[in-house]
Amino acid sequence: MKLAHTHLDSDFYYRMAIAALTRSHHGGGVDDAINNRAETAALLERYRDTTGMIWVAEGGRDCDGVRYLHSPYRIEGSIKRYYNEIDRISRWADGPFTLYIVPPDALPGFEPYSRDLTLEAFENGHPHYLYD
Repeated sequence: MKLAHTHLDSDFYYRMAIAALTRSHHGGGVDDAINNRAETAALLERYRDTTGMIWVAEGGRDCDGVRYLHSPYRIEGSIKRYYNEIDRISRWADGPFTLYIVPPDALPGFEPYSRDLTLEAFENGHPHYLYD
């Protein structure tokens, strides 16, 4: 890709464009994205069962200020399937979320929950901001 140089300080804009093109969704560069994917792959390998499946649970906060953690469910334990699941959730998400990898030994005591932070803020006398 060739970028046109139209400004006196074009090297600055060139560097900014390259940084924007290589930045991962976590705000770092290419190395951060590669390291993040390698760490995720190691976790998937560690918690994959004999059938090749892993347990995941979605947690986050919706647009109304309700913090939640859903019940775990099983997906294929590949890195591609894990990131496809994140993409699937993000199409419908109305707030920040995380797809947690749930270790099998944590399943018996796993408790899904939801907490209305907006209502709590109103009841505590500070309806203009949420504590999370």
